[in-house]
Amino acid sequence: MTQGRHNRSVVSDAYVINLDRSTDRMRRFKEANAHLGDIRRFSAIDGAEIDRVTLEREGVISRDLKYGPGTLGCALSHVALWRATLERGRSITIFEDDAVTAEDFAEQAARIIDSLGDQWDFVLWGCYLNPSFAWIDLGATRARLHIYGVRRRNRLEIGAAVAPIKLLHAFGAFAYSLSPSGAKAAIEYCLPLRHRLITFPDAGVTITDRAQDNALCGLYPSIKAYLVLPCIAIAEAPDDASSDRLRIDRAAQMNA
Repeated sequence: MTQGRHNRSVVSDAYVINLDRSTDRMRRFKEANAHLGDIRRFSAIDGAEIDRVTLEREGVISRDLKYGPGTLGCALSHVALWRATLERGRSITIFEDDAVTAEDFAEQAARIIDSLGDQWDFVLWGCYLNPSFAWIDLGATRARLHIYGVRRRNRLEIGAAVAPIKLLHAFGAFAYSLSPSGAKAAIEYCLPLRHRLITFPDAGVTITDRAQDNALCGLYPSIKAYLVLPCIAIAEAPDDASSDRLRIDRAAQMNA
């Protein structure tokens, strides 16, 4: 198989993480991303049914982990796909069910992956840039990105040339591709999921690890990670009231 054919399969071998009970979210994902064709649905791990004692015994989490059950279920769903990527030895693309992609996502993504050849581990097709930031490496200098203005949530139009930029740190894991080497690095760095502080070198930023995308912020500088700009995938804001993850977390807090 040629490199080009392999890279096109990265885009076509895609999964969307979705809870079994979240049928409306899956319907909206399909409607918003009909241009992607047939995306495989991955049955998300339900945080409300997680046995933390077993996960701790298996070395998946540490006792001090602060993730709420919804956040942990989401993280474990990503980890399961990372493990599948590593076991199969094939790169894949992962979406969360609130992702909205550009009409020409498949073509743009295939072109970008092809341009990177074998020299990539993670490619983020989008990230949270408002109110969050992203930190990128431009070679001669580094930069912090932030956006402003109103975005349409149900449609994404790209009005500029799209290119991969070396990524240092970014929040959000709602649309990305990873290679087997990226999956291996993510598993080794993130597990066991645990309470920790993550520092962004030279940026003067330290965050508490509150979700798996926070953990990945500590990994990106040491691997071949890229952020595509302009982003060709967006998602609802992380504090959106419709978030299954946050709703499960809030319910657990109320019942504590």
